[in-house]
Amino acid sequence: QQFHDEFVREGLLGGKRVASLLRKAIAEDIKTRFPTLPANAQVVIRVYANLKGLSKKYRELLPDAASFDDFVRGYNTVHPTCDFIDAGCGKECADEKIKGELLPAHCKQVFFGGPGDNGYARVFDSFLEDQKIRGQITLLAGPPFAYELAAIKDKFQNVTFDNIFRGQKLPNDANRRTSFHITPPGTPMPSTSPLNFAAAAKVPSPAQSTPAQLYCPEPKPPATGVVLRNRLGQRVDSRLSYSQADFSVLKDRKLCNNFHLLGKCYFLEKYGKCHHVHGEKLTAQQLEALRGIARQSPCLNGLSCSQTDCMAGHRCPREPCHLDNCWFPKEMHNVDTQVVD
Repeated sequence: QQFHDEFVREGLLGGKRVASLLRKAIAEDIKTRFPTLPANAQVVIRVYANLKGLSKKYRELLPDAASFDDFVRGYNTVHPTCDFIDAGCGKECADEKIKGELLPAHCKQVFFGGPGDNGYARVFDSFLEDQKIRGQITLLAGPPFAYELAAIKDKFQNVTFDNIFRGQKLPNDANRRTSFHITPPGTPMPSTSPLNFAAAAKVPSPAQSTPAQLYCPEPKPPATGVVLRNRLGQRVDSRLSYSQADFSVLKDRKLCNNFHLLGKCYFLEKYGKCHHVHGEKLTAQQLEALRGIARQSPCLNGLSCSQTDCMAGHRCPREPCHLDNCWFPKEMHNVDTQVVD
């Protein structure tokens, strides 16, 4: 991601403005998506960059601008948890910094903003089958994603902060890649150095809170099903009929929901293996029970979800629910299940 030129032109003031706007945007997004998150949850924003390379690039693009160093200094003065860090010129310097910050303990949500090229697809490939981790990652959209990243981006939550980040890359930057990776064995990596800077914003959970296990539905080819809704336009999950015995047995088996319910496992197709069980074909009754298991995790798109093949839950299955730390947000409780045409 790259900040709008106007902020860089303003130097010290621009750095202060962009840090304040970014903190506000993240806080508002978190409040909307996680209304039960305690008010004292802390937002930590770290930007890692090759400052020498960026400073040179901005001198070429914005000769009338204030010093890029002033911009960075302004950013760093806004809040103790806002840091613009020089990662050095090595091809893996910024990568290793971000890798260490990606999923720290006690972190509720990570907002990841990096170049939209294929190199970053490798970062997230190993997370695709882990529903909990996928629910903890939000991608900051900016310039159009390259092919490989575009193919998996919708498996994670996406947000756009148009008033902060550029919609296009810096000129002459299209062929530059980042080498940061968390790679399955045998996956090739690009080796050229990045000039982009990436923001990794994380929202640590308070010590006493329980990390939410969220699920982001798989994007699939157009489906023929329909989405049921109530009079308020909220999604209503279709009724399921299964035995508790099937539910208990299948839950302990750690089956791959994508393979059994959608007929396709991305991880198996791409890497030849999946950490979840595929095995034999399930009976119709067992598939109903597996759908019930999948609905134990709330959909990140909430009650407005329109994906016809979404496997996640859109209503707390434990109603009446008496859990103080329920994984389902407040609005997903006591949902009207009366379907209207």
